[in-house]
Amino acid sequence: MIGMEESQALHEAVFVEFERRDPVAAKAAMRRLIERAISDAHDGFKQKNP
Repeated sequence: MIGMEESQALHEAVFVEFERRDPVAAKAAMRRLIERAISDAHDGFKQKNP
């Protein structure tokens, strides 16, 4: 699972691409953020239910 610093970096990447008005890069950054959130959720469930 990621820490706050990595989470902040992923969110910031989305924001930066929106500011740049680059829809392709914003979509890619958002996809990375969502994929990481899904991965962390799966990892969290594994830890809770060994």
